[in-house]
Amino acid sequence: MNRTLGIERTYSLGNYKNIRVTDIITDVPEEWMLNEEITSKLRLLQLMRADSVYYTYLKKSPTYVDGITTEDAIEAIDKITISTTEKLYKATASKKEEKE
Repeated sequence: MNRTLGIERTYSLGNYKNIRVTDIITDVPEEWMLNEEITSKLRLLQLMRADSVYYTYLKKSPTYVDGITTEDAIEAIDKITISTTEKLYKATASKKEEKE
């Protein structure tokens, strides 16, 4: 039986305005859901995608000012995403080898 894994993040834009980002992964194999290593990496990828959407939005908004540039934030998110994807691939590949 496949499962669904989802997150929802709300970011404050100031002046009582918010942006809500939702990420849902469907058809996750149950064996992956029972593996904490795999689910934690999937959740991290979801959080990185949400942060990427947020910083992309800020990049297009001329009123945003903070200590970090949006380009630096997006670059850091991309590095974490790539690293986590590689780790997730290795974790799922090792589970596949164990079955065989």
